[in-house]
Amino acid sequence: MPVKKILVVDDSPTERHVLTEALRQAGYHVVTATSGEQAIDTARSELPDLILMDVVMPGMNGYQATRTITRDEATRDIPVIMCTSKGQETDKIWGMRQGANDYLVKPIDVSALLAKIAALGQPAMARRISLREFQESLAQRLASARRGEARQALLGVESGNEPWLLDLSDSGEVLPVPPLTTVPLTKPWFAGVANVRGTLYGVVDFSAFRGGEPTRRDAETRLLLVGARHGINSALLVDRTLGLKSIDDLEPMAAEGDPPAWAALRRQDAQGRQWTLLELRALLADPAFLDVGS
Repeated sequence: MPVKKILVVDDSPTERHVLTEALRQAGYHVVTATSGEQAIDTARSELPDLILMDVVMPGMNGYQATRTITRDEATRDIPVIMCTSKGQETDKIWGMRQGANDYLVKPIDVSALLAKIAALGQPAMARRISLREFQESLAQRLASARRGEARQALLGVESGNEPWLLDLSDSGEVLPVPPLTTVPLTKPWFAGVANVRGTLYGVVDFSAFRGGEPTRRDAETRLLLVGARHGINSALLVDRTLGLKSIDDLEPMAAEGDPPAWAALRRQDAQGRQWTLLELRALLADPAFLDVGS
């Protein structure tokens, strides 16, 4: 269902005014709240299609308000996008664990916000409850993997109609696709540069890089930040995420043909679906991956 009514929650009159005017000019009906407590009451009385939630507010903060709203029978289906100055990765993970669907850092990029709102109206986002649960689970698994507690955890993604698996302990963050800035004189598979919280990432269309069709851009498309741990600010554009897998549940398979080193390991699940394990270190070291110039 398209988003029509939006609840803006912020204790700053200036921030409320900026967001309200931008949204109204874009054709949305806007209601406002100035505190977490008022946000809960307004969400129940107005039943908006979307809530933009600040975090730092006197009294009940945005995390607490989001947790209450997303657990209330009357309001739990309302998506929440957090809009806050708290930009640390731990802040984002905590926000997702409270039930938020997405997280934007102030100052808000209005064009990026409008793109996210438009995506919420697409049919794929009708599954926002399961998406929220997946995001919470994924955030927890990512955190535990980085602590060395889940070395067998794998993230499934689809790219070019092919299923791939990435080791969570060796990969990074999963994001909706932000605005991409194209770069002239680069290979067709180099999708551009993304600004993620002030850090620039070179984005590779993973399907196009392998010689397939360019990745479509819709509500399910995701950006995987894969290179920061290895000293390369690189990201992969993929069709969608497929959930979490355990390598213990997958049977080894022989690779077909002569695949590159980063795609040489194959597995099969109990349903007979065949997966390729993406070896990120080998991919990031592949000269063809690094040579983005046309």
